[in-house]
Amino acid sequence: MRHYLFEQLREDIFMQGEQRRSVEFSVLEFREADLSEMEEWEAAALALTSYIASEVRTMMRLYLASAHDLDDEFLVNLASISQRAVVLRIWSAKLYEFIDFVEKNNRQESKLPKPLLDLIDKTAQRLKEVKSGQGWAIARAIRNETAFHYNLKAVKKNLRHLTSGVDLNFYFNSQAANSMFPIGEEVVFNGRLHRSGHPGATVEQRGAILKEWHTWNVSVTREVFRLHQKMVKAYVHPKQQFAIPRKRSVSMANCKVKDFDSFRLPLFDVPGERSE
Repeated sequence: MRHYLFEQLREDIFMQGEQRRSVEFSVLEFREADLSEMEEWEAAALALTSYIASEVRTMMRLYLASAHDLDDEFLVNLASISQRAVVLRIWSAKLYEFIDFVEKNNRQESKLPKPLLDLIDKTAQRLKEVKSGQGWAIARAIRNETAFHYNLKAVKKNLRHLTSGVDLNFYFNSQAANSMFPIGEEVVFNGRLHRSGHPGATVEQRGAILKEWHTWNVSVTREVFRLHQKMVKAYVHPKQQFAIPRKRSVSMANCKVKDFDSFRLPLFDVPGERSE
């Protein structure tokens, strides 16, 4: 009976004309037994680097989908830059934690097996370059004071770096998701940027600062993916029975698949609006 109801439901969905798309994956087989056979530090590192890569990939995808062009309306630009800055802050904070993970485990007294330590050491050497620019300074300050910590003492310092004449109004909307409070971004985020050497930045200039910060994020993201790929090559590839990975095609509703060169996350929620 349940099987019949499931098949009927699926048929009803297709009868309604739902369009579906497919995404294809190359599958590297890895089982619980494979994990248990690994040295524990190496198994933990494989899991953690996979976790980091997944989190960073998700934040990067959300950031790319938040790249709206500047508008003639100030509030639209405020919503756009604020939304993208939220994603950028979290993405950047994750990358900061990645750097911290690499540095903490790249020590002579480390208990890690030498093959794993060598992989981490090579990553640490490459990361030295990204710790010298403005992007690193911004990432460190934002992570410590705004992204992962709500630091009241730091925000108090930012009050002295507020841009003169800035909009501090409270914009409430019947849809809670649409409400905006510029005082938060202006004091907590932009005030911290000003304190880092970007005083009185305009909306356009803030966009340039975000771009510079984004470039730093991209550089560190490459190192995340590079380390993860080397981990997979070192610990997963040897477990494969076949030289060519099997393919798996996954079908899903059309709305779940988008081209990120053209798709953008909405800025405002308008009940009843449906895209064609």
